[in-house]
Amino acid sequence: MDATDGGARSGPGPLTAGESAVVGAVLIGGGSRRMGRDKALLVVDGQPLLARAVTSLVTALRPPAPPVLVVGPHPQLGRTIHADAARTLPHLPAATHWITDLRTDAGPLAGLEAALSMAAGLRPAAAAVLVVGVDHPWLVPEVLTRLVRRLRAAGPTTAGVVLGSAQGPQPLLGAYQPTALATVSALLDAGERRLRSLTDHLDVEVLGPHAWRDLDPLAATAVDVDDPAALDAATAWHTRAVATALRGPAGAAGGDETHGPSTREVLRVRPVGEVPERAPTAGTARTEVEGRTEIVGQEAAVQVHVGGPDDTPAAVVTLLGAPGQEAELALGWLLTEGHVAARDLLAATVDLDRTPRASGHAASVTVRLAAPVARAVWARQQQRRDPGATTAAGVRAGPTGASGRPTPPKAHRGPVAWEHIARLPGELRLAQSGMGASGGVHAAGLFDRGGRMVTLRQAVGRHSAMDALIGAHLRGGVWPDDGLEDLLCAVSSRIGAALVAKAGTARLPVLAGVGPASDLAIDRAERLGITLIGQLRDGAGTVYTHPHRIALSEDAPRRRGG
Repeated sequence: MDATDGGARSGPGPLTAGESAVVGAVLIGGGSRRMGRDKALLVVDGQPLLARAVTSLVTALRPPAPPVLVVGPHPQLGRTIHADAARTLPHLPAATHWITDLRTDAGPLAGLEAALSMAAGLRPAAAAVLVVGVDHPWLVPEVLTRLVRRLRAAGPTTAGVVLGSAQGPQPLLGAYQPTALATVSALLDAGERRLRSLTDHLDVEVLGPHAWRDLDPLAATAVDVDDPAALDAATAWHTRAVATALRGPAGAAGGDETHGPSTREVLRVRPVGEVPERAPTAGTARTEVEGRTEIVGQEAAVQVHVGGPDDTPAAVVTLLGAPGQEAELALGWLLTEGHVAARDLLAATVDLDRTPRASGHAASVTVRLAAPVARAVWARQQQRRDPGATTAAGVRAGPTGASGRPTPPKAHRGPVAWEHIARLPGELRLAQSGMGASGGVHAAGLFDRGGRMVTLRQAVGRHSAMDALIGAHLRGGVWPDDGLEDLLCAVSSRIGAALVAKAGTARLPVLAGVGPASDLAIDRAERLGITLIGQLRDGAGTVYTHPHRIALSEDAPRRRGG
């Protein structure tokens, strides 16, 4: 097939599959009626969506530069994308080729048909077509590469491998065999227009989140935008997530660094045969011992110093947290313990010193404030050393904040769908796996109202995880005037009063945990106006307080158990 068959193309030279044997395809068809303007030309993070998608495909398929098809109306044809579309053409990679759908107004299924038809007619024929929709702004190339590799490993009977997300299969993010063309054309001949119909008529494997979230912990690849509201919400989510991401290697922003897993040589002991009902006589139990290497949770001591403009920084507390999160832990602790207001922490400078100390401290964090409050912070912390005023975790159990009770979160944002809340624990687990969780650590996560993860922090102590989570938003400078009222919080633990107090200081409206809540936690959440949810597993959970923030089915029966 000549490159011009079935449409128009731009780009130099004849179109061939090349050494990669994989062709990329960006589907840009559709009227963009819900968006109100052409999606391909929407600028996100300074770049049109079309250019972002093409660049992601080129990166995913790696050199030699593979051909990338842009499937949809061409600005030089009768149907135009937009008068300004031609301006994007010079900025696309040289191997970009434009082709049109073989059928008009037949939806994305027709776009896939055109891409498969072109790939099947190449000399040599392409082994696969990697398809993406143009309305996915944050494609992670490594995830796309995994789709292709999975298709190659699956064998000839598998027609395609598509991305699976919390919303189900995503056929617009998939790798397909050219042999799927016959079925796609038959579906179109029968009047079918839905791309999702492929999974009913082809042997298509769905690559579930557990198989790709290690490459994309935030699941950004699966995010698409169909209308202006969705675009605004997704952009706000992504901006927040990037600002609060853990920093890279030392020397990058903030000088933080992420740490790899810690391993130890251990002995694993287990009984052999049946376990007796009564305790056996000493020395008579049969056991099997296995030596192996295990991953363990990381924990280190960090000393926090606080100083003002005219006073020498004073050591106010020693905290235990995960290496790499020292600065966030310090900022979050100062806020959630009520020592320093958010506005003062946002204006503070933070110095991190990881020079090992004889005292055993792995790091020292110095927070320099514009106001002379160091002595006041130190004095309040000394008062809290009374054993009767602290919990076992070392955080205050009394009212938070030096100025009294935090302002309750507002309820003007409308209720959150239960389906979004129910998926939070699963999102926590997937993100933990993706970020190299070592096991034996607690996780705390912040999510937008659609259930998309914004920030995750992990630590051996659940209170430290919560402090670092909140401190990440202070460190990233993304702290709105009303606090974190637009986010949901989930923790991988039971919920005690101290966690509720910390959530209240940050003005989080919803706090959910996989474990139950204590009576004091429930009482405090009621007073602070927090919607508290516990035992959140497998789609079910217990709502303890303020259920008005949750959208439940109107016909849902209200039963009272015995």
